[in-house]
Amino acid sequence: MALEGRPVWGKHSTASSGGSNAFPWITAGDPGRVDITYYHATESNEGGKFAFDDLVKGSFTVELSQSLNALESAPSFTRTTVSEHPVKFGAICTSGLNCTTSGGDRSLGDYLQVNHDARGAAVVAYVDDTSNAFSTGTGPGAATAETGPGEIARQIGGPSLFLKQPTVRGPAAGPATPLDAVADPLGDTFYSANGNKTPAGDNLDLTGATIKDDGRGGVLVTMKVKSLASLQPSPTAGGLTAEWITRFTTYNAGKTPGNGHILYAGMESVVGGPPTFFAGDTKRTRLFMTYEQDKSISGSYTKAGLITLHVPAADLAEIPTARTTDQRTLYSATAFTATTVGGLKGNPEGLFNLTDATTPFDHVVRAGTPRATGGSGSTTGSGTSNGTGNASGSVATSSSGTGSSSGSTGSGVVSNASDSRTLAATGLDAAVPAAGLLVLLLAGLTYRRRRS
Repeated sequence: MALEGRPVWGKHSTASSGGSNAFPWITAGDPGRVDITYYHATESNEGGKFAFDDLVKGSFTVELSQSLNALESAPSFTRTTVSEHPVKFGAICTSGLNCTTSGGDRSLGDYLQVNHDARGAAVVAYVDDTSNAFSTGTGPGAATAETGPGEIARQIGGPSLFLKQPTVRGPAAGPATPLDAVADPLGDTFYSANGNKTPAGDNLDLTGATIKDDGRGGVLVTMKVKSLASLQPSPTAGGLTAEWITRFTTYNAGKTPGNGHILYAGMESVVGGPPTFFAGDTKRTRLFMTYEQDKSISGSYTKAGLITLHVPAADLAEIPTARTTDQRTLYSATAFTATTVGGLKGNPEGLFNLTDATTPFDHVVRAGTPRATGGSGSTTGSGTSNGTGNASGSVATSSSGTGSSSGSTGSGVVSNASDSRTLAATGLDAAVPAAGLLVLLLAGLTYRRRRS
């Protein structure tokens, strides 16, 4: 490392540990205090080839290394895993714009980055691509995977980059540790275009979302908005078709080509007409995720604003029969509303206007013998409010600006065996003794030019 004002470089120091590591980003606080984030794969090469481009069977996580004495002759680094699970399976193209012509995989984009907030807590942005759409090969478009959602993680514990506040305690202005349910503030739904923000209307203004088991291997997804007295979106909200969707990711190592799925369930109304209820697995184009309404499911809504969707076991991929908690977890479940022109089925690029979104949360599907159910339907009626539910355990708090959450952390502890420290899994959440870090999933919707 080079000291300011000195032309001499010191000896190099290794921040990562073993395997393959690339795409580093660094942020610095007080002298000698730095955070470095990067993609990591446990394997170092395939067939004697060491580039990320050659790791066809690579399984990548997001790591963060922190040093509090980086200016010393022999600095030390504490390493921890930021992501809840591997965010990518397969080769990652490192050829920049040439990846488009070579067929290299750029599904992670150029969005890995780390910064720190006013407390010296790390904030990490990355892409979580646990998709089932993965292929390898040569030539344009041959080695591509699905474009995953962008995500942000915050440090919520451990050493700070600032000596005046040496320890990070809690999420501060960010959300806490949502599990099973979240609430969302009123009045934060907008159609944003051409530098302007236009209120999108009560029927697109989310107030909460929940996921709970149906007792048969499937789940019940609820979304609550201010009002559904009318399903027609405002004429100034960017489109005459309204969408209410909850998206979540799964991780199933070795079960699918991409080691997981990006699943969704939703309701759509065209020009205020009778709604349709659907579920599916996102598809990919070169730059976007698409929601093509693969299957009809049972659903209902009330004029009071409660939407209920039944996603049967048959539409949850490998989740109902998975044996481990990490493989039964619906990660980063995010409810969002949007408008579009026409509908999602006739929208080959999957483009729509995001109008509101909740804080992401996790749900663990209970183990058991699933009994598949399905079908389509639409019911209406008067009804209920709330929609946020209550999970057992401690109540987590957050600021009004980002919504609040309820439920226990309940995700356990993940071991980082490479340096015998631990990472508390609370969204993206980590804790290592003394010099460790805690990080928390914040949000993952807007990404490139596509919305959610």
